[in-house]
Amino acid sequence: MGTIDLNGRDWAVGLQWLSPNSSGDGLEDQARSLCEELEGDFILPMQQSGKMRIGIGSRDASHNSGQRSLAAAVANAESGQWCGLFENNGQFILLASADGLPYPSSDILFDDKDEAINKMKVFLGLKNWKQRFAPEGFAIDNCIPKSLSDLDFDTTVGVLRPPKLPFSVKLQETVRSYGFYGLIGFTLVAGAAWGVNKYFAQQEAERLAAAQAAAQEKKRIEELEAERKRIASIVSEWEVIEPSTITMDRCLKKAANITTAISGWALQAWVCNDEHLKVEFERESYGKIAHLRAKLLKHGFTVKVTTGVSVESSYAFSLETTQKSPVLADRDMSQAQLIDSSTAWIGGLNLSSNGLETEDVGTSRQGNKVGKFSFSMTDVIAPRALGTALSTVEGLSITELRFDGSSYNLKGAVYYEN
Repeated sequence: MGTIDLNGRDWAVGLQWLSPNSSGDGLEDQARSLCEELEGDFILPMQQSGKMRIGIGSRDASHNSGQRSLAAAVANAESGQWCGLFENNGQFILLASADGLPYPSSDILFDDKDEAINKMKVFLGLKNWKQRFAPEGFAIDNCIPKSLSDLDFDTTVGVLRPPKLPFSVKLQETVRSYGFYGLIGFTLVAGAAWGVNKYFAQQEAERLAAAQAAAQEKKRIEELEAERKRIASIVSEWEVIEPSTITMDRCLKKAANITTAISGWALQAWVCNDEHLKVEFERESYGKIAHLRAKLLKHGFTVKVTTGVSVESSYAFSLETTQKSPVLADRDMSQAQLIDSSTAWIGGLNLSSNGLETEDVGTSRQGNKVGKFSFSMTDVIAPRALGTALSTVEGLSITELRFDGSSYNLKGAVYYEN
């Protein structure tokens, strides 16, 4: 999500950082306008030496009013333009600063190390950074080892707040500025807006209902993860293989529910296995996040990351269809079965460039060694038919089915007994 715990404080990460235009509008007005356009919930306008930056926060990312932004707090930690990838409790944060302000499109939180490194390498090519930081051993060229604890934090800046002032504050400012007659005018306007307020109250009720549904889904996912860990502690990985027909069919059915045309949003890709389906959408010029979010929630998805231009969402499958599968007795036979069953349905089968890539994974209940080999299939023509064909290969597990907007690609493993 969009928060991390650091030095005993809950910090906001993952804000959308934008540079204001030169339209002549004030920084506050532009911040409110951008917040409305991007359907955000909080703003963080910043100004330094004539340069300006606007941060937009969101309740969907677990941001809160009064929370401090990590990117804003460390923007002045190093002089000049700097970029860094930092590790914190198994997560990775990409931060960058220019002119003492957070750099646009930085401030990204990652759960996956490889994804974080790849994004950092891309980011380093965007600018001639004066200083580059990364954890020791990350193999990123020209980076100095540095941790978040090495940075200076300015805790006087970076407080998130709602884009609009509360009614009571507006009333006080009106009386202070315009006196009694201003108060009368304010009252008339407030009365005329009563019907509009009822509309917004209804919207807020709908938002709270969606938040409650999201909380329930989060609890369901946590219970699923706990159950998976329990199962993993008492049985071996090859004993809970899900048949390929079930995995393939379930992935395709769930993806069909959510990847049909959604006005204002373009499907980028989806990836699925026996545990979850993850979908990526890219926002087009007129796309509304609220519209997409409503459809995602309707089909049981949770919005993991929301930005102004893209949305990543995931759905966790239940454990009801998990079944035991026998272990293969012969590795060479399984390879032949795999080739025979897949030839008609794919553009290419890769078992590795130098034969089978195998690894030992444990010992069977009969005391025999168990190994597995991995494979990948590109340009799959008919995924459902392929799933049926692969069901003849015992010990086969589909580890990933990916759709990139135009073609299907599949990864899997086959367990065998020596």
